[in-house]
Amino acid sequence: AGERERRSLEPLLSLPIPRSALVLGKFLAALLFGTLGVVLATGTMVVAMDLTPLELLGVRVVLTAPAALALLGILLPLVPVAAALQLLVASGATSFKEAQTWLSMTLFLPMMPGMIMTVRPVNPQDWMAAVPGLAQQVLSGKVLRGDGLNMLDIGLACGSSAAITLVALLLLTVLYDKERILKRG
Repeated sequence: AGERERRSLEPLLSLPIPRSALVLGKFLAALLFGTLGVVLATGTMVVAMDLTPLELLGVRVVLTAPAALALLGILLPLVPVAAALQLLVASGATSFKEAQTWLSMTLFLPMMPGMIMTVRPVNPQDWMAAVPGLAQQVLSGKVLRGDGLNMLDIGLACGSSAAITLVALLLLTVLYDKERILKRG
């Protein structure tokens, strides 16, 4: 979105590279920063939970080193989905400010299942593992309670994330192939 405002999108698109390479480069940059964010957030959560006397509050949390790694494994499949969808949303914005507005609204979407489940707890169902955001909420809860994860949950979470990421990247490549992406600003 900012590339349109700075008028750097047209020179970028005029380079003799496939649009898929351009999309992949943008995606990998977003993926790198997203992954770093998840690793740092998970690491600080582990330290904070270790220092907080949750037992005094009546909260039972099992956070061993393998559980922390399992949490990281649960959260990381959400990073490519977020990166691809954010790139897709930003590509439709006409200005940097508009992109920020839309992206802040899209950040709210994956938080909704967690907020709803806080108010109205539900029993985890198998289909929930196929919904990015909801899957991470349900599976993280299982890990923190000390419950085991099964391969179906992991496969559904990773598979649905991969499918959504692929579709978003393909749509983004199609958008970048069309000249009208330059006329949106």
